[in-house]
Amino acid sequence: MAVRPGSASGLVADLVRSAEVGSHDVVFTHDRPAALRDGRADVALLCVGTDDLTGLRTAALTEEAPYALVPRDHPLARRTVVTVAELAQDAHFDPECPTVGLDEIVDRVVLGRLVTVVGSGAVERIPTEVAAVPVSDLPPTRLALAWPEGASRPAVTAFVRSARAAAARRALDAKDMGAVAVQG
Repeated sequence: MAVRPGSASGLVADLVRSAEVGSHDVVFTHDRPAALRDGRADVALLCVGTDDLTGLRTAALTEEAPYALVPRDHPLARRTVVTVAELAQDAHFDPECPTVGLDEIVDRVVLGRLVTVVGSGAVERIPTEVAAVPVSDLPPTRLALAWPEGASRPAVTAFVRSARAAAARRALDAKDMGAVAVQG
């Protein structure tokens, strides 16, 4: 399975550990469609609307809410939500998340050299030196599993079924945690 470093890491871990799917290698790459096309991966976790899906079949999996990453002492860090226009006022704002690993993105943010937007799947890995603030005027990123059109259907079907079950469990867990936080 091909995944971008730092994307949906909890979901990917749940899927790889799933007894229904068994042991699978994970290919960490910024060009997941290429990993499918050149045979390095049989399936990939892709972003619908931004990744090139030409010649690939897909199955919707989940959505990730957009979050701005800013240094903890940044004026926007204390906000409950921000807009892209507010982020764009910062000279270090990059509307395209850099094609580097999450650790480097976080380091750049901590150093005050980057403000960017990531999906909610990365937020659980953000250290206290960085604030993750929801971005109110960006749509969620739609994640899908993709595979080449000629791939073995039974294997892909089993993988997709397991991935959807793992995504549903994570969504339920997140909803339950939200309910506990509201009650507590």
